[in-house]
Amino acid sequence: MPGALLLPLSRLAAACRCRARRKRRPLVVICRSGRRSQQAVDLLTRGGADAVDVVGGIQEWALSALPVVNAQGLPGTVA
Repeated sequence: MPGALLLPLSRLAAACRCRARRKRRPLVVICRSGRRSQQAVDLLTRGGADAVDVVGGIQEWALSALPVVNAQGLPGTVA
């Protein structure tokens, strides 16, 4: 997902909660299939962040012909 910040679920709640409150903007959360992102949204919203899940994950994102990039910003793939 272009512009995405990659954070492990274990670090997500503390890191994003502070950033979301400071910038006052919603967080869009995505993972490969949509399972971990649902957990992340639960953690974030319990912490006071405005977060939404991309249902179906990056797999569904790619199937919908939306852009997928790698860490260097070049065209990527979904495994």
